[in-house]
Amino acid sequence: MRPDNIFGCLYHMLLIPRLSTFIEASSVESRTDAVLFQKSLETLLSPEFPTIGIQIRIGDLFMKEDSSVGTKDPSLIERFGGFFTCVEDLSASNPETIVFLMSDSLRIRKIALNRWYSGSINHSHIQLLTSTTKVKHITYSKDTYIGFRDGLLDMFLYSLCDQHILTRDSGFGRVPAFASMKNRSLFSLTEKAKPKCALGEGQVTFTQSGREWSGV
Repeated sequence: MRPDNIFGCLYHMLLIPRLSTFIEASSVESRTDAVLFQKSLETLLSPEFPTIGIQIRIGDLFMKEDSSVGTKDPSLIERFGGFFTCVEDLSASNPETIVFLMSDSLRIRKIALNRWYSGSINHSHIQLLTSTTKVKHITYSKDTYIGFRDGLLDMFLYSLCDQHILTRDSGFGRVPAFASMKNRSLFSLTEKAKPKCALGEGQVTFTQSGREWSGV
């Protein structure tokens, strides 16, 4: 093991989902997003298209927001618009880019879907994979097992991406990015960030990212 892969090796020894977990998660009876999970797994495992993982952490209270929330929220767009422009900068040179978004906020996921919908003229090359249901946080869910399992599966899908954009003050994106063992620099962003994202520009190393937040 080397310094750049020791975390990933330990993670996969302890927390890698079993085959039975994948089968269970792909079952319509056990997961509302079963079809999306299966599609995401197949797409992110395919080497055909470049993939970008984006993790936006807002706060636990957003996990209880109403499922009927809209897609136009100026305050959220102002706070986290930099994450979206970072994706667009990285994908500008690729004819088709797959983006996997995980966030504790259903509202921010709906904003992203509205921004990158299939009929969009400006960003028609971006295909977004993200859930349209509320996160089942283990604190608020009656079934803590499902909440824990779904969280691990989202982290696993995120780890499959080629590039990672994550929230600096959160470990939920940093852990799977480190576990991916791709040894690529990360785009670590904060609220209201105005990043200039390009390969070799605006990135931080694993070592720098690990020192940014005490969770990892």
